[in-house]
Amino acid sequence: MKNNRIKERGITLIALVITIIVLLLLAGISISMLAGNNSILNRAGESRVANALGSAKDNVNIAVMAAVQDYYQSIYDGQNVSTTYTSSGLDEYIVTNVKKNNTENNEYNLSVTDVSFGNWNGTGTGASITLVYTPDSSQITGTLSNGVMTWGAIENAGQITPKPITSIGAISPANPEVGEGKEITLTATINSDATESLTWTIEPTTVATITPVGKNSVKVTGITGQVGNTATITASYGTLTSQTTTISVVAAPQEALSTQSYVGYYAEVDGVWGIIYADLLMQKPDSSLSPWGNSYGAWSFPSGTSTNPDDYKSYTVSSTIPSGKTTMPNSGYTTTGVITPVTGATGADRFRIIEVSNRGSTVDWATAKDMKAGTNNTWKLPTKQEWSMFGSAFNVNNGNYRQKGLTYYCWSATASGDTFAYYAYFREPMMTEDIKTGLHYVRLCTTF
Repeated sequence: MKNNRIKERGITLIALVITIIVLLLLAGISISMLAGNNSILNRAGESRVANALGSAKDNVNIAVMAAVQDYYQSIYDGQNVSTTYTSSGLDEYIVTNVKKNNTENNEYNLSVTDVSFGNWNGTGTGASITLVYTPDSSQITGTLSNGVMTWGAIENAGQITPKPITSIGAISPANPEVGEGKEITLTATINSDATESLTWTIEPTTVATITPVGKNSVKVTGITGQVGNTATITASYGTLTSQTTTISVVAAPQEALSTQSYVGYYAEVDGVWGIIYADLLMQKPDSSLSPWGNSYGAWSFPSGTSTNPDDYKSYTVSSTIPSGKTTMPNSGYTTTGVITPVTGATGADRFRIIEVSNRGSTVDWATAKDMKAGTNNTWKLPTKQEWSMFGSAFNVNNGNYRQKGLTYYCWSATASGDTFAYYAYFREPMMTEDIKTGLHYVRLCTTF
């Protein structure tokens, strides 16, 4: 019995020792794993850092993507990308209002407007648009990428039948003048439904150059050194009767001088042709030379009339009178030409001008007083002072008024009481009165 108990206690002690040793070994292993550079604790820390870094990268990427998207939207949203396509005999179309809605693959939304020229109509979907020609369903498709519209070929192009020119009208303006180195545009009328174009030629080609514009116009440029020469310009189409006109090259207009009087020069103002009888800047004619016959003809320039060139409009002067324009014979001035205001020029009117011929037959004063002329009704009946200024400028008298293209008398706008009004009596010469129901000729005047 005793030996057995001792044996049991021995086994238990050995097991206890072994258990303690195993525990000590396990403890060492655990400590080793928890401590050191490659420990579980260190590796767990690295994992947390990696997770945090990945999350931060994701947040940055999201922010960057949002910023990029906002940037591209600010560029493309609401912006227009316009494109045009033209073909012989076809009108032009325009595609507008293109919005980019994807910054990665360049997708676009199209809003198509103004695609209704002639028989073309357009529809747009996604990043493409198709234009259809109504009569025969011919069509062309364009694709938008990176803001550029690329068009394919017209399908069924052979079925598109341009409409021919069936009539050619006169070329306008007729027999024009063109300054050397300057341009003018000529136009010949054609049937409104035509889609074909006129053929323009010039002979000789050394006088001017021509450049077709649109279906029925041509730009003509005078060649320098060809002043005084002429050329024939022809508009033709197939077997139709051609239209021709003759162009003349003239010296290009020069700037009007502020040191020279242009009394005796001509101008076309508001569509009416006339001769300059007063130059306010140069104070010509001279009012001290003649009251033009009697006290009724006394005149002077308005008080405060400026002699400073900067106060007046700018003008050009040409030495060539356009063909077909009436001039006043024996005007008394050896140097003459045409004065034209510079387009858009500002300032006071420098010149007074009067028509070079009578306006129709004789009329009573009330009718004459109400007369107006010009596209803006700027021409009116001259006052007695204006007529007297005209008479002084051209030294009109009994011996020369007929040579100057004048008749006996012309109404003025100045009344003399209720019953009488003044008129210019060129035979004397002087300003005098007549009853308002009397009949006299009319010429109108204006300033420019």
